[in-house]
Amino acid sequence: MKHHRVPQNSPEWHALRCGIPTASCFGKILTSRGEPSSQAEDYRALLLGERMTGQPSASFVSLAMEDGVKREAPAASYYALLSDEPVELAGVFTDDAVRYGASPDRLVGERGVLEIKCPQESTHIKNLARDCIPAIYFPQVQGQMFLAEREWCDWMSDHPDHEPAIIRVERDDAWIAKLERALDEFCDRLDEEENTALLNQERSL
Repeated sequence: MKHHRVPQNSPEWHALRCGIPTASCFGKILTSRGEPSSQAEDYRALLLGERMTGQPSASFVSLAMEDGVKREAPAASYYALLSDEPVELAGVFTDDAVRYGASPDRLVGERGVLEIKCPQESTHIKNLARDCIPAIYFPQVQGQMFLAEREWCDWMSDHPDHEPAIIRVERDDAWIAKLERALDEFCDRLDEEENTALLNQERSL
């Protein structure tokens, strides 16, 4: 694995992630149950578009999402106060061939990662009552542990008017083995589709 120490949301950060599957979307390749996702074909098409243009795909950013981005740093600082281990920015982790990647919100000591969610109050209240993370986030945090070579992830739901919900997720090596195979197959297919698209583009000139 490779650790690219680039600032979050910097041009270098976006360039590394452009055209490759990343952990926040691993659930579009493999579900939390370890089954192929029905979203894989559409996700490949999106990444193929990024490769063909060299630009990250445009995505809608709501006011709630913007607010969540602003709240991430204070949430990480509060987590650092609660933790007995050093907390630092993560950059981007990829496999050796830079075919797929992950960008944990923070690294925790030598063994952990931190994934921060800053939802609206109603969702945060639900998270406070949870004893395990929502299944939709399972592929993301397992993918982060896989690529960052870490043993656990603290999944944190934070809201300024309430105490945070922090749930420890342990590494699942059996699921990760399925993910690695699924990622290799997905990227092989993506490479084939890119080669076909480039050939067709040349023929049309």
